[in-house]
Amino acid sequence: MTTILGIDVSKSYLDCFDSISMRSKRFPNTLKGIEDLIKFYKALDLQQAIIEATSIYHRSVHRQLEAANFIVRLVNPYKARCFAKSAGFLAKTDKVDAKMLCQYGEKVECQATSYPSRQQEELESLLHYKKALEDELIRQINQQEYAHCSSVVQGILEQRIGQLKQDIKSLNNYIEQLIETHEVFRQKKECLQTVPGIAAKTIASLLCYLPELGSLNRKQIASLAGLAPYTCESGQLRGKSIIKGGRPNVRKALYMPILVCISINPLISPFYKRLRSQGKVAKVALTACMRKLLTILNSMLKNLQPWDPKSIDI
Repeated sequence: MTTILGIDVSKSYLDCFDSISMRSKRFPNTLKGIEDLIKFYKALDLQQAIIEATSIYHRSVHRQLEAANFIVRLVNPYKARCFAKSAGFLAKTDKVDAKMLCQYGEKVECQATSYPSRQQEELESLLHYKKALEDELIRQINQQEYAHCSSVVQGILEQRIGQLKQDIKSLNNYIEQLIETHEVFRQKKECLQTVPGIAAKTIASLLCYLPELGSLNRKQIASLAGLAPYTCESGQLRGKSIIKGGRPNVRKALYMPILVCISINPLISPFYKRLRSQGKVAKVALTACMRKLLTILNSMLKNLQPWDPKSIDI
């Protein structure tokens, strides 16, 4: 029987439930608390832990558990909640969630999740903060539309907008340097930049938000990005296929490039025109093209194969 440690992560605490002692235990979500957690459950000979993905709060415990030779499995919170309802966990507390995660790990097969490399973490940090600055820049530019009568306000706005533009430019330079100095990133970039319609910004986003690109099959990578169509049928009902879930940052990163690709890319452009001639609405055709482009990129990165429409296997 598989022994599992379920850990519900919050900002301040780590609530645990294991399948050996069948008891709940709470630790502070601090370096000392995580060390105590590892020491306690190592004594029970536990080697596997299952955790919900919680943006930043699970990272420290994930890193230290992996360093202590635990097999860590990250779970999509939506899937965990669906399991909780189906398993009768109607209450939602930290202790209940830890117990639910333990049972989830026992009954549902989950892949081990390796902690990202230092370079991957740095790239994520740079892109995340750049996005925050870009959003702030848009807000400050929108403030200029109010035509503030105060020269003081106008001066502050101009100064802040100028500083934000400079900071974004600096972050772009740091991102470019990081990709160039990291061998894996550089190899992937050199491969992806040969594709007509794919620019540096898109490449950085794909390296950050879809590091699995090139390591999965076409169906898996489309599903991970949220571009795989799901059929809606029941009895005589024949509903429309829809896309759902996945990683929205990947779809956002591909949206502008696909608008370029449907005009200049020799594989995507005829595919888009064919779909439109068959009566597909523009949004459906664009989504299908995004999926096709992603599978092409995935195929290229498997063997670091440069762009060649005649030899690409999708």
